[in-house]
Amino acid sequence: MSQNAGVGTGYREGTASYSTVTTEADQDSPYSPTTTTLTTTQSGWGLTCDLSYCRTFPGITKIVQMVLALVAFIVAEAASCSFGCGQGAFRFFEFVTITSFLVVLVIFLCMATTAYQKVTIVHWPLTELITCIVCVLAYLIASSVLAANVNDGAGGGAVGFGFLSLLAFVAGGYFAFREWQDEARPRLPVNRRGNYVPAEENEENEDL
Repeated sequence: MSQNAGVGTGYREGTASYSTVTTEADQDSPYSPTTTTLTTTQSGWGLTCDLSYCRTFPGITKIVQMVLALVAFIVAEAASCSFGCGQGAFRFFEFVTITSFLVVLVIFLCMATTAYQKVTIVHWPLTELITCIVCVLAYLIASSVLAANVNDGAGGGAVGFGFLSLLAFVAGGYFAFREWQDEARPRLPVNRRGNYVPAEENEENEDL
């Protein structure tokens, strides 16, 4: 019986010690066996960097989150130094932006390498979902407080980037929630053609 191998677009399972994945077509299929090559980089600590993660929706979302958080921090810092209004609101906003940037950076580096496979104690989809929920609430509070304490264009720009970051974390939470649901959903058996087999049919085959 042939085996099917697939590469996911979000969280991945299994080790990444191979640079080439070979997919064999079923014997009943008219297609010949195909070979797919993955571009990976091995580090000195035994970690493999998978650049394809940067092209997935979760990877792109994390990059957008980091860029918006960093821009919001820089704009808020420049506005607070120039005008000095609402220093407490600026400081809290800067704390939220730089903290979210660092947290997302750590998660991104873990997911773009095989580090997430070594840290098995962490449930990554649930961890990212909780992180996005906390960041959404933090950005909502920080941006609202800053909007009530600024009266200049630079401060307004920081508020705007804060709300854009909020939307980016909402999108990240959506993808994390979908991945969490996929992991919680029971895995159905597949036949030789790769189609899902209903539970009743699978029990009949086992009896035979």
